[in-house]
Amino acid sequence: MEADIVSIKNRQNGQVLIDSNFGVNGNAIIRGGLHVEGELSVNHITAPTEFQETEQVILYGELVAGMPIGIGNHGATVPALATPNSVRIYAHSHQFRNLPLILTGSNEETREVGAINNTSSLNVAAPIVNSKKG
Repeated sequence: MEADIVSIKNRQNGQVLIDSNFGVNGNAIIRGGLHVEGELSVNHITAPTEFQETEQVILYGELVAGMPIGIGNHGATVPALATPNSVRIYAHSHQFRNLPLILTGSNEETREVGAINNTSSLNVAAPIVNSKKG
């Protein structure tokens, strides 16, 4: 096919099936959503920033023998004794920048989210949510 403008449209607003590999020798712009049932590989992603947070973690450490850990009577420095896994670090998490994403628990859950792409509705991007992911 070759023309100034080419339009392929299903009369019932359903899918247009291409029953073979599909290549684009140029740019592709997809106005709605895209569900990829197979593996997705890309060389670069440009996306807005979303701040996310790691899971909480509690760490244990040890004191270093001879290093000061406090001040005792009469202002004397109290040295540490080597005591493996004796120091509990408070529970904490870290915020980090990432591209906006939603993680699901299974392939089936991902298919359920992507199912809207099989309707005539425009599937717009989910909003950016700067928080810990469930």
